[in-house]
Amino acid sequence: MVGRGGIYGDLYGDGREVNPELPLPKPDDYVVHIPKPSDWEVELCPGFTATPRQGGEPNWFHRWMHWLAFGFVWRKKQKSKG
Repeated sequence: MVGRGGIYGDLYGDGREVNPELPLPKPDDYVVHIPKPSDWEVELCPGFTATPRQGGEPNWFHRWMHWLAFGFVWRKKQKSKG
């Protein structure tokens, strides 16, 4: 039965119709990609550290300015031998 919402019906409940010519989302559109963490970490306040993504760590000047202006301490993580 074709109602006021067309052959696909009123899916949204407010009179909008679904356009059947639009492509449906692919399953890959909903995949969460988690970047690799860097070897650097920054201590923002005592007990709270953050790790940037690999390749996103600041250079020496920015690390020094973070320490000078905000007191943030950047340090390279120790690699565990295992």
